[in-house]
Amino acid sequence: MIFWLLAFMVQSSLWLGAAWLLTRSVPRIHARTRETVWYTAIVTSLVVPSVQAIAPESLAALWTLPLPSHLFVASEPGQAAASGDVLPGSGAASGWLGLTVWVWVAISVALLVLYVGRYVWLRRALAAREPAAACGDAVAFESLARRAGFTDPPRLSMSDHLGSPIAIGLGTHKEICVPTRAFHELDCDQLRAMLAHEVAHHMRRDPARLAVLNVLRAVLWFQPLMHAAVRAVRETAEEQCDAWAAHHPVDRLAMASCLAEVAGWMLPRDRRLPVVGMARSSSQLRIRVDRLMEGRERFDMPGRFWRGLGAASVLVLAPWIAPAVTPARALPIEVSTPARPAVANTVPTIIDFGLDELPATEEPDHETVGDTGGDEHEVGESVLEERAGATDEHGGREHGNERHEEGS
Repeated sequence: MIFWLLAFMVQSSLWLGAAWLLTRSVPRIHARTRETVWYTAIVTSLVVPSVQAIAPESLAALWTLPLPSHLFVASEPGQAAASGDVLPGSGAASGWLGLTVWVWVAISVALLVLYVGRYVWLRRALAAREPAAACGDAVAFESLARRAGFTDPPRLSMSDHLGSPIAIGLGTHKEICVPTRAFHELDCDQLRAMLAHEVAHHMRRDPARLAVLNVLRAVLWFQPLMHAAVRAVRETAEEQCDAWAAHHPVDRLAMASCLAEVAGWMLPRDRRLPVVGMARSSSQLRIRVDRLMEGRERFDMPGRFWRGLGAASVLVLAPWIAPAVTPARALPIEVSTPARPAVANTVPTIIDFGLDELPATEEPDHETVGDTGGDEHEVGESVLEERAGATDEHGGREHGNERHEEGS
């Protein structure tokens, strides 16, 4: 787990930071392209650490980022012992890393509980909502749903506890809930623009996307760029829904006037709702109104194939392009051993034998060796002569005895 978190911090900082720089350096980039860039960065930040953790040996990254080995002790116990490296302070590092993991889990669970609690509160607040008709005629709303490609249009309701319209539900439970005052204070064009905006959210499946992004932001709360990514994706979604509503079927002026009117209805709690809303930030509303008034909104954009190909290429090549997080090999520490005590000499000395001095051994001279060899040769010959004489004497004695026996 520690390895994945460290790798995610590196990868997310790289890819989300690149997405932030790209979208900031090219402010006129289309909203759909910006959305593709952010989604690609988010998915890549999650996939690359997972791939490197599951199959680290099968990848050959172009470059690696070594980190201190003791940071991996908590996630891979026994690694240092197996490799034979001495890791100083590994026990203390393991304790701190274990505490860090528990803190991360505790905060993530608390944020998830807070998110679920807000959703539960919203469902309870909308329990008294009532069915509504679009501008007094349900035919207009059904026409919008057909333009968006829905065979079964979302349910339309109204509530007094909302200051901004929202899109909730998935599948067959899709629903659009608008403030009750919208049917009394907006004209037909403005109301249709509001409904078209929410229908576009369901057409793009933004409720499901936002739910996944909220969960990721709660779990990966320690990455500030993840919060920026969720906010940027939400802004691009609102911009594209504005563009679709401005052309299906109302004009951009009706959409801009609707946004300006709804901005004054916003309640403080509406900005914390865990669902897709039409208006959240006043500064972002001004930007959207200015974009609509200037005619810079565009929904249909060619090049869908190339955007998908670019995103898929980045996702496939990212595990090799991105740095691989690996533990740095620790250098073995030289352990100083105490000096061994001097061992008494066990060889008997001259004192043990009571001698005053020991005769020195001299290296024999070559001439002495030669003379000695000659003496040994002479001694050998004399010995042979003595043996021969003894043999002759013994033989003579035996011969004399034989003669003596014959004479007898």
